[in-house]
Amino acid sequence: MEINVLYAKTHQGESTAVLLLEDLNALVVDPEIPWLSWHFLREPELRLRFLTYEPDKVRLRLREFFRNSRRISPGSYRKVWFGCHGVPGKEYDGEADVWGRDWPTAMRMYQATSEAAFAVLHGRLHPPPDLLHPRHLSHKSPRYHAVRYIHLLMNQLGFNWGSEAHLYSDLAFGYLDLYLYGPSKQRGKARKK
Repeated sequence: MEINVLYAKTHQGESTAVLLLEDLNALVVDPEIPWLSWHFLREPELRLRFLTYEPDKVRLRLREFFRNSRRISPGSYRKVWFGCHGVPGKEYDGEADVWGRDWPTAMRMYQATSEAAFAVLHGRLHPPPDLLHPRHLSHKSPRYHAVRYIHLLMNQLGFNWGSEAHLYSDLAFGYLDLYLYGPSKQRGKARKK
């Protein structure tokens, strides 16, 4: 199951998202929610996903949460809906169709990275960062953790520094295409400029 949260104002979205993530962290440790696995993404709306054998119970608990949240005023978000990959009315039931037999491993990775992000975002590992200086990868910043986690996974998968750099380059130009031109079929424009 997936719940999507679209914030009311872009300039407040990030702080609202961090506050909401704190409350949602309380949800994922709630013994009333019988989940098998959970994770969240920000695309740009917050997508919180639970895999559960009791979707009705989880759906009810999430509705109660958004109705009764003390920290987030109803005006902080524009819309809250259940869906699949952001599409209202569809049911998210995992991504086994994409991952195949690797889905259980990917599911554990999604949850582990969500737990790590919670810890970093809420200062459980370090105090809040100064993100204005991207060259300074201090041990206190989410950027530092992102770089380290990605590098360690790449290392474990057998990438050397050269192949890792090549992959980052491909990813950067691919994301730049999406950012500049949207999800069209015209790929590779950013690399040509």
